[in-house]
Amino acid sequence: MILEVKGLRKKYKKSDFAIDMTFSVPSGAIMGLVGENGSGKTTTIGCILNTLIKDSGSVKIFGQEMADHRSDIRDDIGVVFDTNHFPGELTPLQISSAMNHIYSRWDGARFLENLEKYKLPHKRS
Repeated sequence: MILEVKGLRKKYKKSDFAIDMTFSVPSGAIMGLVGENGSGKTTTIGCILNTLIKDSGSVKIFGQEMADHRSDIRDDIGVVFDTNHFPGELTPLQISSAMNHIYSRWDGARFLENLEKYKLPHKRS
């Protein structure tokens, strides 16, 4: 299995919302999460990538348990979210620094080149 999610649970305080799921995706498969706004698609992906803290359960990607220190696993995954998930007060340089800790092959120089290319400010949000 390329992805194994077992007993994943995430509940938000001050809300009745919770996700509680188990599923797996075999190698070579294409999977999509479909549902209404607020149904837990983004929360599920955040828990899989370990960018959100799950309440319980396990997530294995490529047969390896996903954890904060597993930048090697993140290096082989591509994810595009519908919105920016960084706090609005972070500058592009601070975001680049954070990405450097998430991905072992983060190319900070290329990030800076793209800031220049698209005339984006380096130091303000």
